[in-house]
Amino acid sequence: MKYIGLSLVALLAIPGTAMANEVAQTSELLQQFLGEYWGTVVFGGICVAGYTWTIVRQFISPDAMSVLPNWLITFLEWAAGNARHSSNGTFNDPRSRKVLRTK
Repeated sequence: MKYIGLSLVALLAIPGTAMANEVAQTSELLQQFLGEYWGTVVFGGICVAGYTWTIVRQFISPDAMSVLPNWLITFLEWAAGNARHSSNGTFNDPRSRKVLRTK
């Protein structure tokens, strides 16, 4: 029974380890191109901007975002983590609001 618990913990830790590895690769890539200091600053800025947009996006109404072009709505929804399976219902989707508003 002890080994089953350990394997379950290892299985749950693997995706986090893989994600940490990809984040480290991205950070290292930026450090190679921009230098150690500026690579870290740019990577930190990207992380802070993404986190801030994710928080701010929930307060913006779909009607307000529906005036933007479709490509920008798609990018902003993707950046906020509202894309594909994690998206809101069609009633809260800015693209569907745009279609409803034009009819």
